Amino acid sequence: MITIGCLFLLVGLAGARVDFYASQIFDEFDFKGQSSASVSIDGPCEVSCAIYASITQESSKKGSNLLIQLPSGFVSVADLASRIDPTTNEKWPLIVNNTAKLTVVNGNANKDAGPLVLYAFDGRHSDLPSGRAFDADGLNLPIDQLPLRLTVMSARPFTIQQAARDQPPSTAFNGFSMEVNGPIVSIQYGAEKSLPPLTASIGITNKLRFDQTSFVGSPGAHGCMYKQMGKEEQKEEKPRRAARNKRERKRRKNF
Repeated sequence: MITIGCLFLLVGLAGARVDFYASQIFDEFDFKGQSSASVSIDGPCEVSCAIYASITQESSKKGSNLLIQLPSGFVSVADLASRIDPTTNEKWPLIVNNTAKLTVVNGNANKDAGPLVLYAFDGRHSDLPSGRAFDADGLNLPIDQLPLRLTVMSARPFTIQQAARDQPPSTAFNGFSMEVNGPIVSIQYGAEKSLPPLTASIGITNKLRFDQTSFVGSPGAHGCMYKQMGKEEQKEEKPRRAARNKRERKRRKNF
């Protein structure tokens, strides 16, 4: 069985930091136009946390000028994004201990920022299974390396998929293909380990397939109740709300 938890799923371009139960996620819109003191990783690293990053090749220079201020110095987002196992695409995290608040300094001209995702996971939550993070670009994870829970992330929309398995019939696996129009998704498997490889590639079609298990999401929505949406969803919601109010005023006037 595969579970996609809302605590680990962010679909769409989130234009503001999103706080989940055990993590925080940022993208480039959090840093654009912001002074160095206004963006911080606040809370997850109070005891211990793991921080991961993904950027694009085009945003590498701007990522080099986004600096995570640690007690011992600075680590750039670009440097953190480059920490990856070339054979498995597994990301190597930055581990931070006993730091309640980390400031991210934007050293780019005009406080600009390119496509990125910054993911901080709070290590205090022992109720969650330990997981591993992978970069989506070129991911091809074989059966013997498939963890029970993993996170796949990218600064560009991506497609993640796993082929079906017909045998043995008692534990057939239907497979799936998921287009992630956003920076990150986490998947939790059951105890079954003999599954086809998990693969991912950059890009989406925006076409819903009805001949297999599919997933649908809207920009900025993440599926978690009482959690702030991304700014893209908020911007889309404003004209919808205005249109509803206009229709309601017209309806009342006609009575």
